[in-house]
Amino acid sequence: MRTIAAIFLASLLLAMPRAAEAGDARVRFPQGDAYEGAPWLVVIEVVDAQQASPPVAPEIPGAAVRLLERGRQQSTQIINGRVSSSMSVTYAIEIVPEKAGTLQVPALEVTVDGPVDPTTGYVVNLRDVKAVVEREIVDVVDHRNLNLEVPFMAGTIPSTENFVLAIWRVLAPAVAPARLARLKLWETENQYAEYDGR
Repeated sequence: MRTIAAIFLASLLLAMPRAAEAGDARVRFPQGDAYEGAPWLVVIEVVDAQQASPPVAPEIPGAAVRLLERGRQQSTQIINGRVSSSMSVTYAIEIVPEKAGTLQVPALEVTVDGPVDPTTGYVVNLRDVKAVVEREIVDVVDHRNLNLEVPFMAGTIPSTENFVLAIWRVLAPAVAPARLARLKLWETENQYAEYDGR
């Protein structure tokens, strides 16, 4: 029996601001289904980073999850007498479903940014961001009728676009001192609404 893995790793993507200081993180999801006992790899490439530390692999009930480092590349350029260096690191999150069924993984991607705190070495504690998302969004909307039971959706047509805007209004003040940079809410495997505050 196959296990369908709807892998939209909110907690993984929350880890990206810490993984790449002044760099970009790109995530590639595999195509198709995952099967019981067969590894499913999500590849994370941190590009043009000054420093790169591993992302945090999410906990997924019903699956074994581990982080693998796939390779590092460092480059130095001299252009017009100016020296610049950057590092690229590729990681993989290996997800092995342990039983048949559907893996339940959140479908909301949250990206925060801001200055790196010199005391902690990161923008914001990702456990705090995750707790805010769970408390302010997941606990409020999970298994609820958006039309009738979710206060921040009252009087709003619950389209994916309206829902992501409403989530933004709730989360933006709650993630301080970081700044909410982007929300991406997946409706299906191929459809999503994305908002960056503009």
